[in-house]
Amino acid sequence: MHFLISLLFCTLTQPIDSLKETKPDSTTTTIDTTSPYTTSPQHTTTTQQKKQQGHWGYALSGFYGIVPKGDKEIKRIVKHNRTWTIGAQLMHTPLPSDGNPYDEDYNYPTMSVGFNYNHYQRVDLHRDADNYDFGLAQPVDYMSHLGNVFTIFGAFDRPLLRHPQKWQFDYSLQFGVGYTPKKYNPVNNVDNEMISTHFLIYCGLGVHATYALTPEWGLRTGLEFQHHSNGALSRPNKGSNAINPMIGLVYRPYVAERKQRDEEWNSQAKSATKGVGEDSEDNYHYDYLNFSIGVGAKALYEEWVRTQFEIPPGEPEYQTDHFKTYMAYSLRMDYMRRWARRWATGVGVDVLYGSYSDRVREIDEEEGFDLRHSPWSFGISVKHEAFYKRISCAMSFGLYLDRHMGHSARRVEQPFYETVGLRYDTGLLDGLKLGFNVKAHAFKADFTELVVALPFRIRVKSSHKKYQSSNYDYSTQSISSSHGG
Repeated sequence: MHFLISLLFCTLTQPIDSLKETKPDSTTTTIDTTSPYTTSPQHTTTTQQKKQQGHWGYALSGFYGIVPKGDKEIKRIVKHNRTWTIGAQLMHTPLPSDGNPYDEDYNYPTMSVGFNYNHYQRVDLHRDADNYDFGLAQPVDYMSHLGNVFTIFGAFDRPLLRHPQKWQFDYSLQFGVGYTPKKYNPVNNVDNEMISTHFLIYCGLGVHATYALTPEWGLRTGLEFQHHSNGALSRPNKGSNAINPMIGLVYRPYVAERKQRDEEWNSQAKSATKGVGEDSEDNYHYDYLNFSIGVGAKALYEEWVRTQFEIPPGEPEYQTDHFKTYMAYSLRMDYMRRWARRWATGVGVDVLYGSYSDRVREIDEEEGFDLRHSPWSFGISVKHEAFYKRISCAMSFGLYLDRHMGHSARRVEQPFYETVGLRYDTGLLDGLKLGFNVKAHAFKADFTELVVALPFRIRVKSSHKKYQSSNYDYSTQSISSSHGG
């Protein structure tokens, strides 16, 4: 969640590409003028040409950074916060000759599958009774540790500024899963409030600069933010954050192909597709209603505080590592405007239902608080969604209109909330999407949910009113059928 604001900025940032476009050797150009989705010519290449055009590359990287002490409680228990990471990525970069308009819109981004080994074992954690009131929790005579994490992730690297021969600047968005063999437990790792499950959700944000050492090899440097947590599915769940300067070596055979293109090919392409690209882009200027339902789960922060700090040693639940999971549900109704192929914005109403409100009431009554509790919460929010082919990243920033979740919510929650998640367009029912959300308060996870979303198009400015992106065949650049959505 920490990358929400940066993602909104980067998604709206127009790329700057100083590369010249040149004609690939001995290609035959054909144009699908029937498709409103085509903005650049398609190329029928020989087997030899396809072999010469490099789409695949790889990278090896090293990171050395810190676990930031932003949270006031984490600041009091973290004693040593240096970390290091090594990683590898298998990368695929589309080329202009592929003729896909989404790739052109994003300045030919790189998609990759990566693996990181995060060495967090030297992050030492300990509560000192003499510098903070930890309630009834008793200090222990050993040091707790944040365990090492093995992470598999997918990354989307978008170039923002590129020189034809020497350098490139880009940003990276990463989502994946992690595994750590070492987590919170009351026996020998009781002060590890960051991680409490073996399996974790991972998200990352990076900015990089790559300098070409040869036409195919580059030196990459940058700064990455890496976050692991369980999305509030268990407790404790402060999550582990790391800020890592990095350096790496990348192999990019596709750079040589890009350098071979010249202005003549570019001029011919624009002339051949005159008007087609404008019509294609205009198909994305429409309004739609978006309805989504979510089914999620969470472990209660209130139960973590109660068992960790508010009951004395010797009680059966004192510093337990077993927490019940409660269900959470959501219904969202949004009015959205698709401004361009790659993004849409809008506003919406959010209805939330928490099955855990009765348990929160019980805890409050045990502590002497007589407050109103309701499982229903209502809010309004600003929405944003960024699209790439069938995948999209959906975000929102909302304000509660009505919420009554007891004393702890008043103390630790903010009047606003955020969500971020991924969607996949199934191509069914005029754009049915499946995905997930993480809902948070001030970037701290509240619950994680699975989401089903369905858009209904209500106004189209283009003459191609029946066009639907989910039916686009991304390998052949053609449209299989037309319908609303």
